[in-house]
Amino acid sequence: MPVSGVRKLGGKQRLQEALAGHLLRWPKTVEQARKWLEKHKAGKQEAEEILSDLILAGFLNDSLYARLFVEGHSSWGADRLRHELRRRGIDAALAAAAIEEAADPGAAEELVREWRKDGVDDRKIAGRLARRGFPSREVWKAMNSSCPGAE
Repeated sequence: MPVSGVRKLGGKQRLQEALAGHLLRWPKTVEQARKWLEKHKAGKQEAEEILSDLILAGFLNDSLYARLFVEGHSSWGADRLRHELRRRGIDAALAAAAIEEAADPGAAEELVREWRKDGVDDRKIAGRLARRGFPSREVWKAMNSSCPGAE
Protein backbone atom coordinates (compact mmCIF):
# COMPACT_ATOMS: atom_id res chain seq x y z
CA MET A 1 0.00 0.00 0.00
CA PRO A 2 1.55 3.36 -0.96
CA VAL A 3 2.51 5.94 1.61
CA SER A 4 -0.06 8.70 2.01
CA GLY A 5 0.22 11.15 -0.87
CA VAL A 6 2.49 9.00 -3.04
CA ARG A 7 -0.22 8.53 -5.68
CA LYS A 8 -0.38 12.32 -6.14
CA LEU A 9 3.33 12.58 -6.93
CA GLY A 10 4.65 12.95 -10.45
CA GLY A 11 5.68 9.87 -12.43
CA LYS A 12 9.39 10.00 -11.65
CA GLN A 13 8.91 10.72 -7.97
CA ARG A 14 6.20 8.06 -7.67
CA LEU A 15 8.47 5.46 -9.29
CA GLN A 16 11.41 6.49 -7.11
CA GLU A 17 9.32 6.19 -3.93
CA ALA A 18 7.92 2.83 -5.02
CA LEU A 19 11.35 1.44 -5.90
CA ALA A 20 12.88 2.74 -2.64
CA GLY A 21 10.13 1.00 -0.69
CA HIS A 22 10.72 -2.17 -2.68
CA LEU A 23 14.47 -1.98 -2.01
CA LEU A 24 13.87 -1.73 1.73
CA ARG A 25 12.20 -5.14 1.62
CA TRP A 26 14.24 -6.83 -1.15
CA PRO A 27 17.76 -5.53 -1.78
CA LYS A 28 18.68 -5.48 -5.45
CA THR A 29 21.62 -4.71 -7.67
CA VAL A 30 21.62 -1.61 -9.86
CA GLU A 31 20.88 -3.83 -12.88
CA GLN A 32 17.95 -5.51 -11.14
CA ALA A 33 16.59 -2.09 -10.15
CA ARG A 34 17.00 -0.92 -13.76
CA LYS A 35 14.94 -3.91 -14.96
CA TRP A 36 12.31 -3.17 -12.29
CA LEU A 37 12.02 0.38 -13.61
CA GLU A 38 11.75 -0.86 -17.21
CA LYS A 39 8.97 -3.22 -16.14
CA HIS A 40 7.17 -0.26 -14.56
CA LYS A 41 7.43 1.76 -17.78
CA ALA A 42 10.09 4.28 -16.77
CA GLY A 43 11.84 5.98 -19.66
CA LYS A 44 15.57 5.36 -20.11
CA GLN A 45 16.65 8.82 -18.95
CA GLU A 46 14.11 8.86 -16.13
CA ALA A 47 15.32 5.44 -14.96
CA GLU A 48 18.97 6.53 -14.94
CA GLU A 49 18.08 9.64 -12.89
CA ILE A 50 16.16 7.52 -10.39
CA LEU A 51 19.02 5.02 -10.13
CA SER A 52 21.52 7.81 -9.62
CA ASP A 53 19.39 9.31 -6.84
CA LEU A 54 18.98 5.93 -5.12
CA ILE A 55 22.70 5.20 -5.34
CA LEU A 56 23.47 8.57 -3.74
CA ALA A 57 20.88 7.90 -1.02
CA GLY A 58 22.45 4.51 -0.27
CA PHE A 59 19.53 2.36 -1.44
CA LEU A 60 21.66 0.74 -4.15
CA ASN A 61 25.23 -0.45 -3.59
CA ASP A 62 26.49 -3.28 -5.79
CA SER A 63 29.67 -3.73 -3.78
CA LEU A 64 27.76 -4.21 -0.52
CA TYR A 65 25.21 -6.45 -2.27
CA ALA A 66 28.00 -8.68 -3.60
CA ARG A 67 29.70 -8.98 -0.19
CA LEU A 68 26.44 -9.82 1.58
CA PHE A 69 25.43 -12.29 -1.13
CA VAL A 70 28.77 -14.12 -0.85
CA GLU A 71 28.55 -14.21 2.96
CA GLY A 72 25.02 -15.57 2.75
CA HIS A 73 26.07 -18.38 0.43
CA SER A 74 29.15 -19.64 2.24
CA SER A 75 28.62 -23.25 1.14
CA TRP A 76 28.90 -22.26 -2.54
CA GLY A 77 32.14 -22.38 -4.47
CA ALA A 78 33.75 -19.42 -6.21
CA ASP A 79 32.58 -20.46 -9.69
CA ARG A 80 28.92 -20.62 -8.72
CA LEU A 81 29.12 -17.36 -6.75
CA ARG A 82 30.81 -15.61 -9.67
CA HIS A 83 28.19 -16.89 -12.12
CA GLU A 84 25.25 -15.92 -9.91
CA LEU A 85 26.61 -12.44 -9.18
CA ARG A 86 27.24 -11.81 -12.88
CA ARG A 87 23.70 -13.03 -13.67
CA ARG A 88 22.39 -10.47 -11.20
CA GLY A 89 24.32 -7.69 -12.92
CA ILE A 90 27.32 -7.36 -10.63
CA ASP A 91 30.51 -6.22 -12.36
CA ALA A 92 33.15 -8.95 -12.67
CA ALA A 93 35.68 -6.97 -10.62
CA LEU A 94 33.21 -6.39 -7.77
CA ALA A 95 32.23 -10.06 -7.80
CA ALA A 96 35.87 -11.16 -7.70
CA ALA A 97 36.65 -8.79 -4.84
CA ALA A 98 33.69 -9.99 -2.78
CA ILE A 99 34.58 -13.64 -3.38
CA GLU A 100 38.25 -13.04 -2.57
CA GLU A 101 37.37 -11.16 0.63
CA ALA A 102 35.17 -13.98 1.92
CA ALA A 103 37.28 -16.87 0.60
CA ASP A 104 37.38 -19.80 2.99
CA PRO A 105 40.07 -22.19 1.78
CA GLY A 106 38.76 -24.97 4.00
CA ALA A 107 35.09 -24.77 3.01
CA ALA A 108 35.18 -27.70 0.60
CA GLU A 109 37.17 -29.84 3.03
CA GLU A 110 34.71 -29.08 5.81
CA LEU A 111 31.78 -30.15 3.61
CA VAL A 112 33.62 -33.36 2.65
CA ARG A 113 34.20 -34.23 6.32
CA GLU A 114 30.59 -33.49 7.21
CA TRP A 115 29.14 -35.52 4.34
CA ARG A 116 31.50 -38.45 4.92
CA LYS A 117 30.46 -38.49 8.57
CA ASP A 118 26.85 -38.74 7.34
CA GLY A 119 27.82 -41.73 5.16
CA VAL A 120 27.60 -40.03 1.76
CA ASP A 121 29.46 -41.82 -1.04
CA ASP A 122 32.59 -40.04 -2.36
CA ARG A 123 31.21 -39.85 -5.93
CA LYS A 124 28.13 -38.06 -4.62
CA ILE A 125 30.28 -35.75 -2.53
CA ALA A 126 32.37 -34.79 -5.57
CA GLY A 127 29.18 -34.13 -7.54
CA ARG A 128 27.72 -32.00 -4.76
CA LEU A 129 30.87 -29.90 -4.57
CA ALA A 130 30.92 -29.43 -8.35
CA ARG A 131 27.26 -28.33 -8.37
CA ARG A 132 28.01 -25.85 -5.61
CA GLY A 133 30.60 -24.29 -7.87
CA PHE A 134 33.85 -25.47 -6.39
CA PRO A 135 36.55 -25.70 -9.09
CA SER A 136 37.64 -29.26 -9.93
CA ARG A 137 41.12 -28.75 -8.47
CA GLU A 138 39.54 -27.66 -5.17
CA VAL A 139 37.21 -30.69 -5.20
CA TRP A 140 40.15 -33.00 -5.85
CA LYS A 141 42.21 -31.39 -3.09
CA ALA A 142 39.34 -31.56 -0.56
CA MET A 143 38.58 -35.19 -1.41
CA ASN A 144 42.22 -36.19 -1.01
CA SER A 145 43.01 -34.18 2.10
CA SER A 146 40.02 -35.43 4.05
CA CYS A 147 40.75 -39.11 4.55
CA PRO A 148 37.63 -41.30 4.84
CA GLY A 149 37.00 -42.72 8.26
CA ALA A 150 39.44 -40.33 9.98
CA GLU A 151 36.67 -38.44 11.75
